[in-house]
Amino acid sequence: MNSYNFYVLLYFVALAFAAVNLITTKGDESSVLGAILDCNSRVGKEEIVAIEIAIEELNNQQNRNLILRVKCSRGESVLAAQAARHLISKSHVAAILGPNSWEESSAVAEVAAATAHQSDIPILSFSDSAPPWATDRWPFFVQAAPATSNQMKAVAAIIQSWNWRRVNIIYEETDSSSSGNILNHLYAPFQDAGVRMDALSPLPFFATSAALTDELEKLRRAQCRVFVVHTGVALAERIFARVHQMGMMEKDYVWIATDSITSLVHSMSPSAISSMQGVVVWINIFLLIFIISFF
Repeated sequence: MNSYNFYVLLYFVALAFAAVNLITTKGDESSVLGAILDCNSRVGKEEIVAIEIAIEELNNQQNRNLILRVKCSRGESVLAAQAARHLISKSHVAAILGPNSWEESSAVAEVAAATAHQSDIPILSFSDSAPPWATDRWPFFVQAAPATSNQMKAVAAIIQSWNWRRVNIIYEETDSSSSGNILNHLYAPFQDAGVRMDALSPLPFFATSAALTDELEKLRRAQCRVFVVHTGVALAERIFARVHQMGMMEKDYVWIATDSITSLVHSMSPSAISSMQGVVVWINIFLLIFIISFF
């Protein structure tokens, strides 16, 4: 098991401990823990394996009979809400892990608030963004993932520390509001750091090679040489491979990759990793902080 998977496992063990601590069983050592994940995605598949191992480990250590019930949302809010309703009404879960997006998590929280009449069902969301009012509206809602806003503050601090005053942003454009939220998270930290965003380059997941090359060529002709890339792994692999071919990884160019890429770097091919040599990466220490707080 590589170091990344080791920490992922510890993370979910910590989450399981947290969920159990939130569960009031009144002496009953048998509880049902629900999980709502995108079972079709690589992230979702890895989360399921990690949670299953974590539950097994927890049961062995704590002499419990914690039962896991997983529902697949396929990244859709409607399916996430239906899954939450089934887990609460039929499986009688004591807590729910997930989902991964704010849209799904808010739908699950609404269902939990309307369905769980006798007691609040803790929702440990994996979403990296949640509005400040979320915990006021749903006291049982826990954002069990690092906030995107904090990550962008760190990125802005890196840029400021090197006295770079201008930056280009390349981000993945999706149907979800999360693609727009990334810009909201960027404005304030960059403004505070005195950094100006020269170009905003939204790229769809299915961007053609020609479209990708055209966008990168525009950025190459501009004066700014500092880039922040916030995309999924698949698109990032294509971006950095093309950037490498275009000679945009040479001296005087600066590339910063966010956690949306680095958290799954272990899944990249050797050639993709090689094309990212020299990229400044934002490493998430939230896992370690979360683990320490529960052990």
